[in-house]
Amino acid sequence: MSHSLPFCPNRDCAFHHAPPGDGWFRPYGVYRTKAYGTVKRYACRLCGKSFSRRTFRLSYYLHLHVSFRDILYGLASCSGLRAMARRYGVTDKVISNRIGRLARQAIGTTAGLRPTQRSTEALAADGFESFVLSQYCPVDIHHLIGADSQYVHACDLAHFRRKGRTTDYQKRKRERLEKTFGGVSGEIFASFERICRAIDDLPRPSGTIDLHTDEKREYRAVLAANGFLDGKVRRHTTSSRKARTSWNPLWPVNYYDRELRKDQASMVRETTRWSQETNNCMERTYAYAAHHNLYKPFRIRQRDDRTHAEMAGFDVRKIEFLKRRFFRERYFYTKVSFNASEWLVWLRAYHTPFSAGWRELPKYVTGEERRRPSRLAA
Repeated sequence: MSHSLPFCPNRDCAFHHAPPGDGWFRPYGVYRTKAYGTVKRYACRLCGKSFSRRTFRLSYYLHLHVSFRDILYGLASCSGLRAMARRYGVTDKVISNRIGRLARQAIGTTAGLRPTQRSTEALAADGFESFVLSQYCPVDIHHLIGADSQYVHACDLAHFRRKGRTTDYQKRKRERLEKTFGGVSGEIFASFERICRAIDDLPRPSGTIDLHTDEKREYRAVLAANGFLDGKVRRHTTSSRKARTSWNPLWPVNYYDRELRKDQASMVRETTRWSQETNNCMERTYAYAAHHNLYKPFRIRQRDDRTHAEMAGFDVRKIEFLKRRFFRERYFYTKVSFNASEWLVWLRAYHTPFSAGWRELPKYVTGEERRRPSRLAA
């Protein structure tokens, strides 16, 4: 019993942070549901928090059965939200909710794997251009990718000002939007700095890290300003105009950009499908990265069935363990070691320019679930 109830869900309880021994909880009745039948409840002997086995499940707080595995594979097969919603007979909000949960599973899995890497491969970083809400809100989604394994270590997003040829009407509309909602200057710098901090979090046995980027001036400025990378990163630049062949040092990010463009419905260029909200966009990005890292074969034509995570040098036993829990066991906010980009996605902290909408963060995201009075404690 104690194996399936590993700790107290109350983040303010001592049994939440320190692994409790046997007997730290006791039975606390049952409750009945239409979706899951009779469910047993338990209470922590220290703080009195009551919970059930479902508190530790990915399906916590859900009342409709929709396969998380099917949604992840649909997301990686260019299926739109409404198409998946029609398939399962639910609303698009239900699908979006499941993708948000999968994104947090992806973050928890990436954070759990991070300390086990022993590879010394080079890294490549670059931005993937798309847009959110409208063409007046372009975004640059930065990716940090292993040069040999094509493993996605980190993702981050920055908004930037619409560029390219525009008509007088489009210029006036852009100025009106920026005057009403404010501009987005400096976000490229902030986003790439978070990518640099993700590099600093990667374990390296010895030596420096070779980082390949293009010649964008923002990258040069960020690397020059961050002294914590001095002596750890050796940057190599390649022109973005150079042929995007496998001989190009930026080929890993170009390859992954192509995968995103063909597999993500909201990122296919010039379509009627696009992201309406920045946080939803990033949740889909992280969920897709988990599919790419953990489930997609490294080379399909060469019949190399190893995953990108295996090719990146992560412990195989750890990969298999985390894959077994991916669609089943919920990650807790207080149990995950985030980098800055992951933290922004988990808490839906990105903003959407030119939009005044705001959505309350669900309580289960941060573990602030219902509390029970302390009288329940033994």
